[in-house]
Amino acid sequence: KTYLTHVLENELQLNEQSVVRVLSSQFTSREIVHDIAFQLSVPELAVDADEVGLDRLLHGIRENLIELTAKNIPPVIVFEDVHLIDDFQVFQTIRSLLNLRIVGQVEFTILLVGTPVLLAQMMRSGELEDRMAVKTVVKPFSEGDTADYVRHRLQVAGCEQPIFSDEACQAIAEITGGIPRKINRL
Repeated sequence: KTYLTHVLENELQLNEQSVVRVLSSQFTSREIVHDIAFQLSVPELAVDADEVGLDRLLHGIRENLIELTAKNIPPVIVFEDVHLIDDFQVFQTIRSLLNLRIVGQVEFTILLVGTPVLLAQMMRSGELEDRMAVKTVVKPFSEGDTADYVRHRLQVAGCEQPIFSDEACQAIAEITGGIPRKINRL
C-alpha cells in the first residue's frame, strides 16, 4: 500500500498536482488540520500556530483549495496507516475536511490508506463511510505477479540479468504469501 501511494504521488507530481501526505496516525485532529495547512502553505500559519484557531486553519485550507481548483490542480490528501487511528475524533475531522468540497469550486481527493481493518473502523463512522466514493482492498500478489515484482525491483536496482529462476520466484511467492513488504524483506 505504501509503494502504491508513492507511485501515485510521483505520477501526480509529474502532472504538477500537489500531494499532501499525513503520515502520523497518532496526530490529534488539530495536528492533522495544522499539518495539512502547513503543506498547503496556508497564510494563516504565518502567525504562531498555537494562536490560530481551528476554524481559521480550516478557512485557510478552504481558500487554498479554491485557488488550486481554479488552477485545475486540486490536491490529493493521503492519510497513511489510517487503521492505526484510535481517536474517533480524527475520523470526524476527516469527515469535516470532506465537507469543504463543493463541486466546481473546491475540489480535492482524500485517500485513506490502511490495512483491511480500516473498513470495519469506517463502518463505525457511518457519515465518513458514506462519503467515501471508492473502497478497495489490495490483495497479495499471485505467483506470476510476485515473479514480475521481483524482476522489476531488481531491474530498478540496476540488475541487468536474471538472478532468480522461475522455481525460486515460486518459492518466494509461497514463503511471502505475495505480500510486497515480505518479498522486499526476503
